[in-house]
Amino acid sequence: MVKIEDIVNKLREVTDPELGYDIISLGEIEDVREENGEYIIKFLHIITSLPIYICNFRTNR
Repeated sequence: MVKIEDIVNKLREVTDPELGYDIISLGEIEDVREENGEYIIKFLHIITSLPIYICNFRTNR
């Protein structure tokens, strides 16, 4: 049987392509749980392009 900890450790290997950090460290995974033999991963989608663009625009003035 797969442990929740094993799933979380594998998710640490998944890198957000825009930010270059793993999705666990970024807080993009809200919950990992087992229900009736199935594993449910609640993913929080973060849109970063616009905030980063605005931040860079203001910083580079």
